[in-house]
Amino acid sequence: MIEMNERVIFSRLLEERLNDIGGSLGQSMFDGALNVMEGNMVKEYDNLGMTYLLNYQTQRLADYLNLSVYSQSYYPFINMAQKYADDASGTSLKPCDEANPVVNILNNRRSIREYSGTPVTFADISSILNGIQNTHEVGEMTFRNTPSGGGLYPVTIYFHANRIEDIDEGVYRYQPSTNSILLIEKNTRDKIKEIYKNQLKIDLDNYCALFMFVFDYVFCFQKYNNLALSLGLIETGMLAQNLELIANSLDLGTCDIGGCDKVKGEELLKIDGMNQHLIYSVIMGSKKNNGGVQV
Repeated sequence: MIEMNERVIFSRLLEERLNDIGGSLGQSMFDGALNVMEGNMVKEYDNLGMTYLLNYQTQRLADYLNLSVYSQSYYPFINMAQKYADDASGTSLKPCDEANPVVNILNNRRSIREYSGTPVTFADISSILNGIQNTHEVGEMTFRNTPSGGGLYPVTIYFHANRIEDIDEGVYRYQPSTNSILLIEKNTRDKIKEIYKNQLKIDLDNYCALFMFVFDYVFCFQKYNNLALSLGLIETGMLAQNLELIANSLDLGTCDIGGCDKVKGEELLKIDGMNQHLIYSVIMGSKKNNGGVQV
């Protein structure tokens, strides 16, 4: 449960965010909502989403041990048993049209954990980022390639450029509105390895890019309250799926990463860890001739 001082801090973050919006669109239309939300936060209100994000800092050693035992001992049996779980009396559907290129991309998506080290081109990384969050002007509104609750788009994509032609190694933020990338910090390989050091089965030397998804909780909370976290996680999943499918169409391998040192990651990205949270990652690289380790 969020303590009183955390409620006050959060309400101030919310006030600053709404004031920023109000300054550009007219403050009076936000005054009522601001008073209601601030009152809720400072009173006996349990902000479940914020509580979860503030308490999830990093995976513990026990988490990795559990995952290791699960993967070696139980995962194959659970995976194989799923085909027997369906009710045989169901109506069979027609198979997918595998001649359809979209179906082919979907069917050939795999998690790839080893990479050749061949750099990806700047044109390819541009296509991937633009494809994930391409913007579309509709009247006075701007929309993107993935749906977002209320059209808020609270998820920002950062990435570590490890082996990308024509740009320096370092961490960048993608800016959809201008279709541009902003350098956050150069020479960050060692920091990235420290943040993801417990991902022992993933090639952290030869990948091309590592994408990090940052959820702006307050930005979504101002409209959706405790539904905000759920919407943010759902949107992140859709963004990650777009990334994986576009990368696969370019014959690049990807692998999702659910856990990392969240605190160190947020320090590297220069985000506050109170309002903005690193919640998911996807690593991408050029495939080896044998395809690399797949699942």
